[in-house]
Amino acid sequence: MAAIAHLTGLRRGLTQTRTFLAGLGFTWQRTRAVPVPPKSPTEHVAIWLQFLDSELQPALDAAVAGTGHVLFADAAHFVHGTYLCCL
Repeated sequence: MAAIAHLTGLRRGLTQTRTFLAGLGFTWQRTRAVPVPPKSPTEHVAIWLQFLDSELQPALDAAVAGTGHVLFADAAHFVHGTYLCCL
């Protein structure tokens, strides 16, 4: 509501904002625990090693050789507890 008011100068109530967002295709989404745990620790290690061998290590090698770039962006800050809600 605040973003709409800031961008357009129009103040809308909660119901009008919900209707507007629904018209844009937004829907309620129930969240799940992240990261979804793998079936077993062995499977988790296998998935990580596959990623390392097929994607990460070639990118790191290219960066060391000066033919590519690797950027690190910490986009998630996990907590020890699980907080499930709707978005």
